[in-house]
Amino acid sequence: MPGQTKNLVFSMQCVIRRLVRACIWTAVAGGAVVAFDYLYGELSGISSVRRDAQQFRSEATVLRTSTRTMVANLAHEYAEPYRPEGDALVAGGAPRRLKTTKTGTVATGAEPSHTGPHILFLGGSTTECNEVDERYRFPAVVERSLRESGTAATTMNAGVRGHTTLDAINTLLNRPDLARADVIVLMENINDRLRLAIRGGYGAQLNDAAPTSLSAVRESAAATVRALWEYIAYRSNVLFLMQNLKERFGSPPGVAGGWVTERTLDELPLPSSKAQALYAQNVRLFVSIVRTLGKTPVLMTQPLGRHSKAQALFNDQVRAVAQETSTKLIDLDALMPSDRGWAFFDDQIHMNNRGALAVGQMIAESVAPLVGGNYMAPAVETGLTKLSVLADICAPATAALPSAIPKLHQVVGESGRYASVSADGNWLLFQSRVGSLDRIRALRLADHQLIDLSPPELTTDERHPAFLDVSTEGFTVVFGSGSTEGDRKRERLSYRSWPSGHAGYLYGDAELSGSIPNVAGRSVYFAGSKDAEGSRAPNIYRFDRDTAQVHRLTSAPVEQWRPFATRSGDIYFISNPSGRFAIYRRDGRSGHVSVVVSSRVDEWDPAVSPDGKWLAFASKRHGTWDVFVTPTDDLHSVRRLTDLPGDEWDPSWHPSGRILLFGSAQSREPKIVAVCPFGELPSKH
Repeated sequence: MPGQTKNLVFSMQCVIRRLVRACIWTAVAGGAVVAFDYLYGELSGISSVRRDAQQFRSEATVLRTSTRTMVANLAHEYAEPYRPEGDALVAGGAPRRLKTTKTGTVATGAEPSHTGPHILFLGGSTTECNEVDERYRFPAVVERSLRESGTAATTMNAGVRGHTTLDAINTLLNRPDLARADVIVLMENINDRLRLAIRGGYGAQLNDAAPTSLSAVRESAAATVRALWEYIAYRSNVLFLMQNLKERFGSPPGVAGGWVTERTLDELPLPSSKAQALYAQNVRLFVSIVRTLGKTPVLMTQPLGRHSKAQALFNDQVRAVAQETSTKLIDLDALMPSDRGWAFFDDQIHMNNRGALAVGQMIAESVAPLVGGNYMAPAVETGLTKLSVLADICAPATAALPSAIPKLHQVVGESGRYASVSADGNWLLFQSRVGSLDRIRALRLADHQLIDLSPPELTTDERHPAFLDVSTEGFTVVFGSGSTEGDRKRERLSYRSWPSGHAGYLYGDAELSGSIPNVAGRSVYFAGSKDAEGSRAPNIYRFDRDTAQVHRLTSAPVEQWRPFATRSGDIYFISNPSGRFAIYRRDGRSGHVSVVVSSRVDEWDPAVSPDGKWLAFASKRHGTWDVFVTPTDDLHSVRRLTDLPGDEWDPSWHPSGRILLFGSAQSREPKIVAVCPFGELPSKH
């Protein structure tokens, strides 16, 4: 052992001596090379030339712009596309395809024509229409519609995700392959709003790293690392998940990659006058350049799935520039119906198949005269079912419910919850989400005109609306109005009239919170609580409209919510004395409270039919919230009405008693749907 240790030490010493000698010789050789290089440069004079050349090369660097183009000759398939309209337009299970031409424009699916007029579309992701099936992308719809009407037009889709008006101008000036276009259509808005809100202008990013500097080396190395990470992350399930979580939750509102929605955009400050002027300046520049190139410019406003004050400001700039420059305007925002949520994905920015089809037909009708054609757009197919139609096809109440799950009909294009129909059947009232706040809207059923009842300047929630009074001149609604006091959030019952706008609090007691009102005759029932009672658990209250007095109807240490009063005076509500919610009934004569619907899961949202014979409610008996109906005289005969994987809740009866409305959340934004609980009449289809 001692000998082995000695040999090991000796071997290590030999290795160290060799390494030292190698380092010395390397240093000597390197020094010699450096010395030779220096002496040669000084003696030959090349060093002076080199320094001048380095200085010259360091004076100009690349100007970074955001303008991109689609990769040429793509043939992508998306195996599991999301189609909000279901199988109505494309067969279920069919992949979505995206193809690009050899010049990087999005293919329309038709053979390009070398004769006849060419129409070029410039814009961002809403023009690119990646999420839309090939046949229904609106540039393709325009081409097909014009050709079917006898005009041999060809459209070119040069939309690219993330593009702004500046990128459209860069594309127009730097893409000679697009020069064949006779008509050039621009729709840019969303990305301009985002860029101006974040960066305050359109200026390209200045680069201080000279090409011959160490900074340029570091930037290139960083770019290589980023590209390598992208390459690996999109080939590893775990890394891909990590990257997307970081993008979704690690960025400020409106900025997270791939997760921008109109809601997050509305959380950004409103565009300043300077930002609007910069945007309008670019739109004017676009018009001037197109005309200088001998082409015909066309401007389009950009519609969204919900009203946005910021979007309206930018669309107004487009209208103003079009009028100022005598440019053809396709005012899509005005042409689209006000109840337009059916046309968009949940982000309320990108159009779905049905929306892109409708928009394409509108555009085709507008541009047809510019290319020597004539086209008449068909009526817009929203995919919605009018309540008047359901009133005809829904069977009247019977002694027993059909065993089959009824068909769901979407009745409102907008997202929403807590729907209720006025007693005269003319209005549908509901709660909708705008930005980060709850808002109240009404839909005039005669023409599907959407009315915003909550003033846009409000900074508090308004939710759970109910009709208080309805007349031929208008209506008054009652709702919960949210406010923040200290470290807690309170609601107080308020009312507002339309169209006068007259509003106020329903009762004078500022200490009494109130929410989820239910109107029955001259009484308003609600869940309320007072801080002075030492408990925030709400109980059931009644407000007498004739005497303006508030009466407390229940007194319990547990939560009691969602009262619903019947014509007989009984009050149904939910409470959780056992830790889960069940449905209770307070007898209208004796005041006795008893449980009527209970299970091992939560039961919510009681709603009694106008004739008092049926109780609808929501329950989690099958994992998610579903809607159920049971006879009020036989509460054990429960029938399930929904079986979708998402949640359905907030049932409300139509005044006819033939239709049941509720919210259905099969995606991020809930929709208001309706069913015929007693079946549909075959002869009326």
